[in-house]
Amino acid sequence: MTNMAKTRILAAAFLLAILVILPAGCDSQAEEASQSEMSSPPVVLSESPGVSGWMALDFETEGPVLFDTDDGNSWALFPSGMLLCLDASSGHWRSYLLDGRPTVVDLEVSDGTAYLLTNTDLVVYEPGEPAVVHGLPEGFSPLDMAVGDGPAVLGENGRLALLEESEFELASPEESMTPIGSLNWLAPDWVFSAQGPELVRVDPEVALWQREEMPFQAPVAVRGGGIFAESDNIVYRRRGPSEWTEVAQGRLYPDGSVLGVDGIYTVNEPGEPVATRPAIEPSNVMTVADGGPVWAYDDEGILAYSALGEIETRLPNYEMERITCTLAGQGPQEDTGSPSGVSPVTAVGGAAFRVYESVSSRPDPFTEFPPRRRDLRRPLEEISIEELRLVGITLDPVGGDQAMVEDMNGVPYLLYEDSELANNTHVAEITSNEVIVVQEVSVGTGEEGEAEASIPTIFSMRLHEEGGL
Repeated sequence: MTNMAKTRILAAAFLLAILVILPAGCDSQAEEASQSEMSSPPVVLSESPGVSGWMALDFETEGPVLFDTDDGNSWALFPSGMLLCLDASSGHWRSYLLDGRPTVVDLEVSDGTAYLLTNTDLVVYEPGEPAVVHGLPEGFSPLDMAVGDGPAVLGENGRLALLEESEFELASPEESMTPIGSLNWLAPDWVFSAQGPELVRVDPEVALWQREEMPFQAPVAVRGGGIFAESDNIVYRRRGPSEWTEVAQGRLYPDGSVLGVDGIYTVNEPGEPVATRPAIEPSNVMTVADGGPVWAYDDEGILAYSALGEIETRLPNYEMERITCTLAGQGPQEDTGSPSGVSPVTAVGGAAFRVYESVSSRPDPFTEFPPRRRDLRRPLEEISIEELRLVGITLDPVGGDQAMVEDMNGVPYLLYEDSELANNTHVAEITSNEVIVVQEVSVGTGEEGEAEASIPTIFSMRLHEEGGL
């Protein structure tokens, strides 16, 4: 064998050895990596879902006589004359008292402005400005109002009073009628139902009054460009003159919300509930288009369906503010000393926040911790909610609300919103006399040991009415 042949044989053998060794090495590394993965299960990051549900608004008063909402603000008027406004962007309430006005017939909210209809006037209030009063035409008896391209008031004989700049203009039908239910806006028409039964549509720009027969007598609601009415718990939509078709089952409310067996939804999307069914049978339900809170109320109080901590559930101020009114076209009748058109009311609101007040028998818990207890403190992440007792709350819009709690040994701790506790628990909300805590419990496992569902459990720690609380 020549040297050339020997060299070729050795090279082939060397290459064959490499081909044999390389797969073996790769398999070994893959096996080691696989064993490493098995010994270290993957870390799965998941975001805790928001906790939503029905919450009672604790205003320590009876339910509202009137309520309305739009995408920005919600307003509630109570029998005592207290007027509350919720700013949807902040979730905070402001409290007002309308200054010496007669009984309010209707309340409408549009673009953040509140319109209060009385027996003799229309009061227009935009937060930060004095309320403006527009007198209704003489002899006009108001029933209801709505806001379209401007406010309009429906009279008891079917007449419409339309506010043009600072004065009302009347639009009257050729024949008197008896309106039923609410006035609605469906551009360019004002829409309502009347005894007959009939549907009435008015275009005041061309003085056009259209009256058509309805298959049943019921108030109508307008939402999403459609006209709806309910009869015997079935909701119908108008498809053409005197033509109505069934679209949903449930109780229809004036704003187009429907209370069904499986929850609350709108007439435009009857298959997609926006809230579960409340525990009460509400006298009224209201929903907004942007997914904000869903409201339900009766003469006992108000319920709100929203994410936990999204809105205040108690009246925020000790003092209400009095809304001062001016006649349309005139300046303020008196100097209120406030450019916002409101002045303080000396009477204390019935649902004011209760903050901790030090008394002789019980020292202020927010003072510096005693040294003998300071050394016994543990990380909050190691303490379960069952070990803690609420002893005080302070509300600070600047520095953040905080709650004082003690463990079973009397060791004090401060809690803030989003404070983390043991067992996957965190503080969700701090109110005037309550700390709401949410615990996320994972249930079920997938094929790789990952949690499939997370069930929130809500705990509440309340202050007791003692020692100035």
